Amino acid sequence: MSQWFPTFQKIQQTPLRDLVRLQVSGRLNWKARIAESGLPEIARQKITDVIKATRLWRLEKSQIADELIAHFQDGQRRGLDVSDLVSRFGETEPVARLMRAAKKRNRSLAWKTFMAGCYAFVAFLVLYAGVAIWFFSGSPNPKVDYYKVVSSAAVSVPEEQRAWPVYRDAWLEHEFANLNIPRTVGQKEEDESWNSWRPGDKKWSGVVALLEEQESLIEAFRSGGQMPGLGLEIKRRGDYSSKDERAIFGQQSDDAGQVFSSNDFLLRDALIGALLEHVQKMRTMSRLLEVDVFRHAKAGRAELVTEDLLAMLGLGPQAAEAPFLVCSLVGIALDSTAFLTIEELVTDYPDLLSEDQLETISRKLSLRSSRDLVSYDGEIAFQKDLIQRIYTDDGSGDGRLTDEGLLALSKVNASVNGDNTRPDPLFSAFVNVVGPGVALFTGSRKDLEGAVENAMEEWSAAVEPPFFARKVRGPEYFDDLINRHASGNYAATIFMMMLMPAMDQVASAGERAESRRRAKLLGVAACRHRLKHGEFPSNADDLVPDFLESVPLDPITGNSLQYRLDNGQPVIYSVGADGDDDGGVQAVDSAGNIVEDGARHFSQSTSNEVEGDWILWPAR
Repeated sequence: MSQWFPTFQKIQQTPLRDLVRLQVSGRLNWKARIAESGLPEIARQKITDVIKATRLWRLEKSQIADELIAHFQDGQRRGLDVSDLVSRFGETEPVARLMRAAKKRNRSLAWKTFMAGCYAFVAFLVLYAGVAIWFFSGSPNPKVDYYKVVSSAAVSVPEEQRAWPVYRDAWLEHEFANLNIPRTVGQKEEDESWNSWRPGDKKWSGVVALLEEQESLIEAFRSGGQMPGLGLEIKRRGDYSSKDERAIFGQQSDDAGQVFSSNDFLLRDALIGALLEHVQKMRTMSRLLEVDVFRHAKAGRAELVTEDLLAMLGLGPQAAEAPFLVCSLVGIALDSTAFLTIEELVTDYPDLLSEDQLETISRKLSLRSSRDLVSYDGEIAFQKDLIQRIYTDDGSGDGRLTDEGLLALSKVNASVNGDNTRPDPLFSAFVNVVGPGVALFTGSRKDLEGAVENAMEEWSAAVEPPFFARKVRGPEYFDDLINRHASGNYAATIFMMMLMPAMDQVASAGERAESRRRAKLLGVAACRHRLKHGEFPSNADDLVPDFLESVPLDPITGNSLQYRLDNGQPVIYSVGADGDDDGGVQAVDSAGNIVEDGARHFSQSTSNEVEGDWILWPAR
């Protein structure tokens, strides 16, 4: 084995390029070459010192060794003194620097490119470290309590005009928060909706028994629904009074329904976590009043029917008092339920209500527009509240994204998209790694607020006009809007994607409900005309001025709603998405399917796929 050892050593000292050529040269061993040169000790030491000082690759050192050995050997052949040659050679360090520079200049382009990349990477790491220090040194400092901001309308309602104390006491007395009405009357999941039951239905007797048992609860709904405002201040779950807490949440635990856990210190008190369970309970109130209308209608109790209907018309504005989109949607739904109930009542019981009672209902219908229920103030407050929780505050309204804020923003985005699971620790680590870069390119707090505000202004200008004055928008509208104003801003993109499509849906829902309100106003006026003159008018203009100040407008054309008689019964309709009067023919799409809500297609690129009119009375 020992006889092979020198060969192995020589292989280790051979460049790869020589081994590829099957040459075991051993030429990387520059020390051996110097030792075998035959030069005096002083020259060998000088060469060794210079080569060590160059700090070059072994092959480059070997090449320099050959060059210096040749230099001193040439001097010897010319009869020069070696000591003199060494002294004239120069200082070790300067000579080594020159040789190092020369060798590095001769290195390959690939190597130079690689080294430039390494230097750039190191520079990037240094820069990123600085950005990271800047990023992680900031912390959010929320200052504004936006719960108070969104509760300003509720607080402004005078104490004696607030419906909430009436509802609260009734809810507590009857444990309304935990009352399962369908189960109480034997409802099964596969059964029809319980609020659609009418006299003669199989469970009608059970429904009547329930209403009679809960008479004081219904009376509270009836009286509270006619009050000017709800007057319920929106608070964090733990900030409600004990009575309010029990009335709204019933027997739920304190953590039930919480969007974010107590560990989410930035989000646990954020406005996005506001629990609005009271508006869902108001839907149940409306359903109970709806069924109660037909209970009293069958018994001929016109006065109580009128009171129920007036209360139903009052629930919408009360539910929409808190200016959130979900509250607006519930308010619009409550309005629509009241409108449909009024039409069904006067159709099925045409002689129950007197002309005076119908006039009272008509006056209530005409007091406001369903568009008034739509408010974006809560979403604007939500945006501002979230911004103050993810950005720093420099005291002048500006700031930068923070690591806690970026993680909170990712949680909000996941929650809005229906994912309420806890973030993976690896994801949190990833956010911390990329956070400085995201903060650097996301822009400042003012940049975000400006982008969102500009997008909101453009969107508001697009939906503010009635249907007939709006421009047709294609399915790519929101993507284009977000791209124009977000401009790659991560935070701005998330904010806009979370809110704008929902806001557009609510705006359209408000327009559709307003169309129904106008139709019911016209329909009730026609019913009043029948009570007074014995028949429905043949023309809507006959209702002016005795029953209407003017004929309600078609939201799609801006002209009067269409009115005609069919077998002596009124038909009220809008021209629908196609924009032309088809004589009251029910709208259908290009596949021949019935389109019950023609306005849903209006102002969209699908409007040319719908033919026919939007029938508003009788509702189908």
